[in-house]
Amino acid sequence: MNTILRFLLAFSLFQFYNGLNTAKAVDEVAKLKNKLTTLSESTENSFLKLSCQSILNVIGAKQVLSENDSTLLSTMYKCFADEAADGSPSKLESYLARQRSFIIAWTSPTDRAISFTWMKLPKDWNPANTYPLYIELHGLWSVANNSIDYLSYPYRNGSSGSFAFEDGYLLSPWGRGNLWYKGISETDITECIGNFEKLANIDQTRKYLCGHSMGGFGAWYIGQKDPSIWAALGIHAGALWYDASMTSDETISRLTDIPVYFVVGTNDGLLSINQTAYNKLDAAGNENIKFVTFAGGHDYLEVNVQNMYLWMHTFTNDRVGIKSISALEEKIILLSQIKDNKAVIQCNIPESSSVSLSVTDMLGRNVAAAYIKNMAKGFQEISCDGLFIKGQIYICTLNTGKHREIVKIVVK
Repeated sequence: MNTILRFLLAFSLFQFYNGLNTAKAVDEVAKLKNKLTTLSESTENSFLKLSCQSILNVIGAKQVLSENDSTLLSTMYKCFADEAADGSPSKLESYLARQRSFIIAWTSPTDRAISFTWMKLPKDWNPANTYPLYIELHGLWSVANNSIDYLSYPYRNGSSGSFAFEDGYLLSPWGRGNLWYKGISETDITECIGNFEKLANIDQTRKYLCGHSMGGFGAWYIGQKDPSIWAALGIHAGALWYDASMTSDETISRLTDIPVYFVVGTNDGLLSINQTAYNKLDAAGNENIKFVTFAGGHDYLEVNVQNMYLWMHTFTNDRVGIKSISALEEKIILLSQIKDNKAVIQCNIPESSSVSLSVTDMLGRNVAAAYIKNMAKGFQEISCDGLFIKGQIYICTLNTGKHREIVKIVVK
C-alpha cells in the first residue's frame, strides 16, 4: 500500500471514530438534560433545584452547541451519572460538605441575556442564618471565553476541599467572560450580587471582594467605585496596569478606609504595580493593609487564597449606609397566598401612593403581569394571575412611595 493510500485510510478511520465520538457526546448531552430535570423534580432543596434549572437554562441559551460544547457537557454528564463517587454533584451532601458548587443563573434585566455564577455554601449551612458574602473574580482565562466551558468546569475538575471562605457564601461569577469587569461585565457582577441577595440572608457588614490578575483588577476597580459596600478587598496579583487611573490620588483617596490585602509572586511582572498601589495606600494613611510576597511568578496557589481569606474575614464594615428594609419606621407587612394560579398579597400601605407589584421566579423571569395602581393608605389586598408551579419559590417585590419590600413566596 503506497503512502497516499495509507494516509487516506488513516484519515477515513479518524473521521469515522471522530463521528462516533461526536454522536456519543450529543447523546450524553441529552442524558445530562434528562438527569438534571429528574434531579430538579426529586429534590426538596431549593438551591439544588435552582442549580439544575440554571444549568439547563445556560445550555439552552446557546442556540447551537459546538462539538467542543458537547464534549464538555458529555464529561459533565459522566460526573453527574457517577452517583457512587465521593463528591458526586447528584448528591445534596456534596454541596453541604462544600465539595461542590451550585450554579445560579439569572436573566439580566440589562440585556435579557442569561448569566450565571458558581456558588458554594457556608460550612454547616443553616438557611435561616445570616452569613457573610464573598465575591471571587476570575482572571483572564480561556475557560471564561465560553459559557459552557465555565459552566462545566467545576464539575469536570473534581471536588474541592478548600476551607477558604467557609464562614460565608462564595460566589464566583462568570462576568460575561474576559471583559475586565467593565461595561456589561461590571453590570454582571452587580446583578449577580443583587440576584443572590434575594435568595439568601446576607450580613451587609461582611461583604468581601477579591480576585486574581484580571480579577484582582476587577476587585480594585469595582471596590473603589463604592467602598462603603465592602468590609475588605483581596488583590491577588492584580493587573492594575489595565487602567492608569487605578493608582491615581483620586482612586487612592476612595480606598483609604477599606482594608486591602495584596499577595503577589516575587517573579511576577505585576509585582511593581501592586507595590505602588500598596505604598500609596500606606502614604494616604490606610492602617489596614497587608502586602505578602511568595517565591514564584504569576501563580494562583490555594495556600495564598486561604491566607488571604484568613486575613480578610476578620474585618467588618461599619461604613454601610444602606438602611435595611426591616429598619423602616413604616414597614409594609406582606402575607401571601397562592391558589389556582392567583397570588393574593395582603399589605399595609403606609400612605396613599402609586403601588407597583412584580413577581419573578428565582431566575429573574416575570411570572405575573406587572401590577401598578393608585391605592389609599391602610390595609389592602392585591390579586395577580400568573403561572405558579407547586414546589417552586418566587420573589415578590412591592414598591409604594418611599418603601420597598421583597419577600419569598413558596407554592405549597
